[in-house]
Amino acid sequence: MARLRLMTYNVRSCSAGGGEGGCERVAEVVAALAPDVVALQELEAGQPGSGYHEQAQTIADLLGMGVHYQPAMRARHGGTFGNALLSRAPLRLVASGLLPHLQVGFVREPRGISWLAVAVDGREVQVLVTHLGLTRRERRAQVEALLGPAWLGAPRCRPPRLLCGDLNTRPGSYSHRRLAEVLVDAVLVAPPEGGRAATFPATRPLVRLDHVMVSPDLRVCRTDIPRGREVRRASDHLPVVVDLELPSAAA
Repeated sequence: MARLRLMTYNVRSCSAGGGEGGCERVAEVVAALAPDVVALQELEAGQPGSGYHEQAQTIADLLGMGVHYQPAMRARHGGTFGNALLSRAPLRLVASGLLPHLQVGFVREPRGISWLAVAVDGREVQVLVTHLGLTRRERRAQVEALLGPAWLGAPRCRPPRLLCGDLNTRPGSYSHRRLAEVLVDAVLVAPPEGGRAATFPATRPLVRLDHVMVSPDLRVCRTDIPRGREVRRASDHLPVVVDLELPSAAA
């Protein structure tokens, strides 16, 4: 059986530890957990506050991984802000775009979605990476778009497939329940050792906002939410790591 270790991590512009070396801190956390594929949210590119670094590319270079970076918004002082997928296996971009964002009183932050096909053991796994909005109404609109014909509802988005990222929603919420109509929450299938599943805030986790949701044909072998000192220094979120087993080619 082919296996895939996937990690999702909101890295807060690689700034949580303060000072220089934020990309190096994040890369060290990722390297220690050794994922095949890692989805990163809240990355900067070409912004003065992060020394004009292309953070996704810098982390990918440190890890020796391929990368696709998707800017979701342009910053006021130049540069962009968005999400990325890093992979040791070949990547193929299928689609990328923006999810609905509401303008109620003030302009909300645009939210991006990337859909990439990752080659695993001669087959492709469809991986969708996103970071949903902060308000309930916005998330509901974004989840309906995700379930629609452009993304999870697309005929070519067939299993094996998964959605990962900071969904800004708790297990059992409306948005989570809607996604669970077509995908399985990996952490609920195979809870981390000790049962501690919260991912935010990293220093004293209270809620799980970060998720890996997979098609039922993917077997969830193990999940982990690391809590070591270096992990807590690197971001205000904890990462989620999931070990998956792909169905046989015949199946």
